[in-house]
Amino acid sequence: MAAHMAAIFVLLLLLPVPSSSFHLTFKLNGHVYPGGCGYDQSGEEQEQPVDGILGLGRGSPVSLISQLMKENIITKDVIAHCISADGGGFLHIGDYEHSSADGVQLNLKGTMIRNNMNVVFDSGSAFTFFDSQTYQATNDAVTGSLGNSLTPVADTEFELCWKGSNKFKSVGEVKSFFKPIFLIFRFGKKKATFDIPPENYLFIVSTS
Repeated sequence: MAAHMAAIFVLLLLLPVPSSSFHLTFKLNGHVYPGGCGYDQSGEEQEQPVDGILGLGRGSPVSLISQLMKENIITKDVIAHCISADGGGFLHIGDYEHSSADGVQLNLKGTMIRNNMNVVFDSGSAFTFFDSQTYQATNDAVTGSLGNSLTPVADTEFELCWKGSNKFKSVGEVKSFFKPIFLIFRFGKKKATFDIPPENYLFIVSTS
């Protein structure tokens, strides 16, 4: 089951108020930004439920960084954060050229990183969202490759959902119906292909 949260949407007047555990510093005071406080959480079990959501995504006009850029408080669309579950950490937004952490230069030969090794992309989130154009292209590619092997069904949580003639107990039983998804990243004339097998983008849900 996916996690849900009801929230109250408000306009916040942000001022730099020092805190012993977390510090916010702005160049200008008195600007208004959208925000809110979450309540009535359901879905994933957590020992310490979150108090709300801070929109740090890039591209959305209602994200915090978009609002800051609109008000000309920051000029660079940059976010850097490292926040520990045990407390502490940092959150940098906008015009920060360098982190305060010390850096160590790694001298790697090309043969060391061109050896068909696996790479793990961890966004820290249960879901990864595409923009509308990429999502529609992925949607069409996945549904177009299925044919009549599975039957589309309505689900309260997800737009794409199918069922088979028998109930599936694991992704391993259904992955043969789907094809891998390939994400291609280009840099000039060079490109890298990220292979996502079906078992990494499918999961079993309970539906009525």
